[in-house]
Amino acid sequence: MADPRSRAAGRGACRIELRATTAAAGGKTVVFERLASRAAAAPTQTATDASCVYYGYTASCARSEDRQVPVATGVDETARVAVLVDLNAREEARPDASVLATIPAGTCVVVDECTTASDGNWCRAKVSSFTGWIRQQAVRANRWPVLTFAPRCTAR
Repeated sequence: MADPRSRAAGRGACRIELRATTAAAGGKTVVFERLASRAAAAPTQTATDASCVYYGYTASCARSEDRQVPVATGVDETARVAVLVDLNAREEARPDASVLATIPAGTCVVVDECTTASDGNWCRAKVSSFTGWIRQQAVRANRWPVLTFAPRCTAR
């Protein structure tokens, strides 16, 4: 499940990115990433660097507890999260993986595993008849960082 890609990072520069998702011992998902470039690329601000990550598509900033990775509770070792925006569930924990389905905003889903990659937290969600990976944070209109789900299924 490697995702090799080459992009120009500037005049005469090349950036190579490799990202693979696999299961490790114990069944936990691990995301392997390697970035290499021949020339230094200009630093970019990621959504996690922003001072305000919006709570879904509201004008309110998410609280720090809203941005935490969901914690499994109970005997079944799962957590329930509230989906805040229409959210793509993907085949793997990477933004270019195939979309399995779109989960509507307001849906409560069960997550059984979360992992952290360079682009943020991803959790494996079980919804009706499928299981897919959802990213906890996205960027809206290439400008505003948005929290896509919160680690509980109660109204804010």
